[in-house]
Amino acid sequence: HLISSMGASPGPFRRERRAASRRVVSEMYSPPKVTRAISSMPGCDLIPGFALDLTCLDPDDGMPFDFDVSAKRDKAMHKIRTEKPAMIIGSVMCTAWCSWQALNNTKRDPEVVRREVIRARMHLDFMVSIYVEQIESGRLFLHEHTAGATSWHEASIERLSKFPGVSRVDADQCHYGA
Repeated sequence: HLISSMGASPGPFRRERRAASRRVVSEMYSPPKVTRAISSMPGCDLIPGFALDLTCLDPDDGMPFDFDVSAKRDKAMHKIRTEKPAMIIGSVMCTAWCSWQALNNTKRDPEVVRREVIRARMHLDFMVSIYVEQIESGRLFLHEHTAGATSWHEASIERLSKFPGVSRVDADQCHYGA
C-alpha cells in the first residue's frame, strides 16, 4: 500500500514479500520470548511476528489477549489466517495439566477441578485448531509443553499427532538453561 501510494508499482516486490512471509515466527500463550530473541539477532534470517498472551495488549482495545474470551480467540485465528506466519510456537496454561497438580487434585473440591479441566481443555483445543490451520495451510507449528503433562493424552492432541508429518520430540530444557 505504501509503495502504491507513492506512485510506484507494488508488483516487483511480491516475490520479496512472499519470501519474507516464509520466515515469520509467531508465538501464542507466551510473552514475547522467541520473537524478542529473533529481534536481537538480525542475521538469523527469521522475522519476528506477533506474540499473543495475557501479558500482551490488543492494540484495538487495550485489553490483554485473554483466550477465555471467545472474541480474542476469533481475533487470534483471524490474525493467523491473514498474516500467515510460517511457524507458530504455542503452549497452553500448565496448571490443569501438571502431573504435580494431578496429585493435589485428590485433596481439592472435585467441582473446582472439573471446571479447571474444562477451561484448560478449551484452551488446548483452541491451540490444536491453530495448529491444524497451520498444517492445512502448509505452514509449521511447535507445541511446547512439559513431557510429563497429562495434556499429551487428550483426544485433540492424539488426533493432532496422527496428521502426516507431525511428530513429538522430547528435549531436556535444562541443557538450554531452562
